[in-house]
Amino acid sequence: MSQNHLGHVDETELEELMKKVASNLMELPPEKWLDMECKPIQQLLNSMIKIYAFRIEHASSTGKNEEPVLLDEYQISATDVAILADRLLRAVKMELFELQMWRGMSINS
Repeated sequence: MSQNHLGHVDETELEELMKKVASNLMELPPEKWLDMECKPIQQLLNSMIKIYAFRIEHASSTGKNEEPVLLDEYQISATDVAILADRLLRAVKMELFELQMWRGMSINS
């Protein structure tokens, strides 16, 4: 893995690393997820939220249509989504009605 003086990997290697991390995490039995430290999970989730939100916000200016957020291979349930959405909304002190108002704005259409 090539690194510059800051310790960063190039974009192609980073994409491959993300695929490997996602795959390795999903191959673990869910019980093992409880043994993991919370901080790295938070860091990974936070960075993915920032990246995905940026891509959505800039999709129209780049001419790219963003792919669906969920992949069938991960079998994300409505309960999984509700749990995460609830925690994210609480973390930013946003109520559901505020989200609904935002959803109706043209920037998100």
